[in-house]
Amino acid sequence: RSSDLWVMMRGDRERPVTLAATRVVYLDNVDPEVTVETMQKVCERYGDVLDVELLETPGKLCSQAVVQYWDIKCARKAVQFLELQKIGKYVIKAKTGKNKVSNCVWVDGLPNDLADRKLMKRFGECGKVEKMLFDRKRGSALILFKVTLAARQCVRSMENGKTTIGGNKIQVDYANVRAQVAFCLSMEKSGQDVGDFLF
Repeated sequence: RSSDLWVMMRGDRERPVTLAATRVVYLDNVDPEVTVETMQKVCERYGDVLDVELLETPGKLCSQAVVQYWDIKCARKAVQFLELQKIGKYVIKAKTGKNKVSNCVWVDGLPNDLADRKLMKRFGECGKVEKMLFDRKRGSALILFKVTLAARQCVRSMENGKTTIGGNKIQVDYANVRAQVAFCLSMEKSGQDVGDFLF
């Protein structure tokens, strides 16, 4: 137990969580003295965290946090186990967050040896793809469409857990700018080239 963090873990077993989930977890009633580093350390107990953003609410004693996980399964697990945990001075509330619709789609569950052209062709069925970034070490990718409408069509048509690419069931979600930057930084740290994806 550290000086600035006390987490009360629940002893119950993991239970199924609604399928209407994304990679995003929204936390309310967050102690404003809790740092991004501390929150990330707590959230990483349930899976790899892509990004943590603390949001201050003027006039309120507590804050909010938006946590983006690498995959939907980890986000579901986090919602279940973070709910009613005490982090710092307050007991937090956790729920599934919603990603804002954007023209960039996050994909997970891809075969590491999948050819770029096959990936581009598959997502090109939803609309014109401007750029693509494939993290082969994680089996994840970012697909940047020319228009948001194509990205929306992609997410709607590829139901999570029901669409397969290269024999693997994939998961899809929107990726905002913060997620795109974090994705690129992670790839660079693993020695992979991200080219001009962000430019």
